[in-house]
Amino acid sequence: METIVDNSKYFTYITTKTILFMEGYKYDREQNLNNPFDEKLMKISESMSFALPKYKAYNFVGGAQITSYAKLKQWLLELRGREDAVEHLEYTVRKAELEIEMDKESKEFITDPKRKEMIDLTVADKLIDLRKFKRNLRDAYRERQGFIELIKEFLETEEAILPDGTKLIDVFGNPELEEKYEHEYWTVRMAKQAMLDMISYGRIGTGNLDSILMMEPEQQKQVLTLASAYTISIDRNINHLMTQATTNNYSIEESLKNQLKLDNSNKIETEKLL
Repeated sequence: METIVDNSKYFTYITTKTILFMEGYKYDREQNLNNPFDEKLMKISESMSFALPKYKAYNFVGGAQITSYAKLKQWLLELRGREDAVEHLEYTVRKAELEIEMDKESKEFITDPKRKEMIDLTVADKLIDLRKFKRNLRDAYRERQGFIELIKEFLETEEAILPDGTKLIDVFGNPELEEKYEHEYWTVRMAKQAMLDMISYGRIGTGNLDSILMMEPEQQKQVLTLASAYTISIDRNINHLMTQATTNNYSIEESLKNQLKLDNSNKIETEKLL
């Protein structure tokens, strides 16, 4: 092997005629890693799933919605999106596999060593894409199943039953009921946004106020009434918590640690603001 080191440019050229012209170039990760632990880290990163965690889907996808109707609607929307992703990725994986097979077959009719090597490099590159597609497909399957489980668990709760005993899932596909619960959702959502403005700035912001004024007068009244009630209630709760914090005779850090102990049977119960 002939090795030329150029210190002025801080890199090393390694040339091997046997590799370049007989065997072809092949990526070898081990040559670029310092020790076996580095290789272990690489394998862990490659085996991990980066699918949306169920906790995040529950608390920050569904939990971001204010009403039960909106929560279920969002989860159904996410489920549909995952199904589209699964179907698309299955076709993408198969197309990539066919392209690789066709490239390999075309190599049989080529005699030029350089052209053969170019096909080998193209196949190697496409295999990387195929690997990524399969990972994405695996994560899409996992996310799709996660939303199915979330929806099924939710439908077994009292939150999925309407006051008249109707199942919330039956609302979808009924335009009249959908319109009713959309109206309810936007009333509560705008009330929450107005409340957050009032808590933070002492008044309703221009953007939220403009949206509220687009509603019918009766709905405007409902929004502002709810916003005022929320503001008073939350302000009272915040003041109470602040009073408790200032009267504790131990540090804030200790208090937080005690509240975060998952195995503490006497942990402080917290309530959602909305």
